[in-house]
Amino acid sequence: MPPLEAFAADLLALLEAPDPCASRDHGAGTAGPRAVPAVVPAGPAEISSNNNGLQKSGPLGPLGPQKTDVAGFADSAAPPATPPAAAVDNRPAVDNFGAVDNSAPTGHCPVCGSPSFWRSPSSPGWRCAWCEPRDRSRAEAFESLTLASGQWRAGTEPPEPTPTTAADLSALHGPTVAGCLLADVLEQADPDDLADFRDLAALAGFARALLADGRIRPLPPAGLQPLHRLALEIGDDMMELRRWLDLSAQGRRIRARIEREAGACDRCLMALRADPAGGLHAVLARALDGASHAEPVPARPAGGRVQDCYGAWRTADQHAAVADYDRHHWHCDRCIRAGRGYGDRCADGERLHERTRGTDR
Repeated sequence: MPPLEAFAADLLALLEAPDPCASRDHGAGTAGPRAVPAVVPAGPAEISSNNNGLQKSGPLGPLGPQKTDVAGFADSAAPPATPPAAAVDNRPAVDNFGAVDNSAPTGHCPVCGSPSFWRSPSSPGWRCAWCEPRDRSRAEAFESLTLASGQWRAGTEPPEPTPTTAADLSALHGPTVAGCLLADVLEQADPDDLADFRDLAALAGFARALLADGRIRPLPPAGLQPLHRLALEIGDDMMELRRWLDLSAQGRRIRARIEREAGACDRCLMALRADPAGGLHAVLARALDGASHAEPVPARPAGGRVQDCYGAWRTADQHAAVADYDRHHWHCDRCIRAGRGYGDRCADGERLHERTRGTDR
């Protein structure tokens, strides 16, 4: 037989022959790819290096099945279980604890006869809405209740609330609110809503809404110089206002007080808002002297004096003398320098100035 045919015959015989390991693949304790280890009798337990009482190596070595030896735990008895401690009530004893009556009222208030009640977490128990009104400044939940009839007890009626006036709000909140004059804000308010403006937050919110709508004009910012604030109020330039005030001794006194006294500028601003058509010197002088809220001066006071456009009260002769001197003064450089403290007046200026002595400038 040729060698190639002999090799093919041997290969076919090997393929048709039964597997010699088939009977040992599923046997216990035999070798093979699916071998199952045989049960090995337990020998004396090996003592491991650690003392935790757990044996992690058996007679088969590291490849054999692992065993756990719990004999070390059996030698020592388990500690007895500690019974749970009895519950102890450590709450402090409070007199009349839980004595608040939270039952809903079934009748009118015994004091005023009101049918309305309220309660809140900070004020447990129902309270009369008229005898003990709720504090609206406290931000918390509340519950209100009104009797089914909704009527006051027979023979009683709700007390007439005292009307709130602008003077009450001014005394409560001051002359300004949210950068505006309080009088300007209240002028735009409904008289029936003045009682709600006792709450400063509500009043400030109303003022800001008016500002956003352009219905009122804010006061000049407080961070500016006093004369700058006054110039913005009257629609003028600050340097021009300073120059105009420096033209007279009264104006220089007014400027000095406005720039140096605390709160003087605020008083002048409020006086200008209250009397925008009055003479600037007169309004500022009254505001600085604390007389901006005084009674108005009569049109013709005693002595036959009359008021000029600058607010000064003089007789007709005195007004004429001042007018004569002013006509000369503003056209004479020497008299202008003398009025500012530099040198003397001219002869005509001195003569005219003598006629104005004693007049109320």
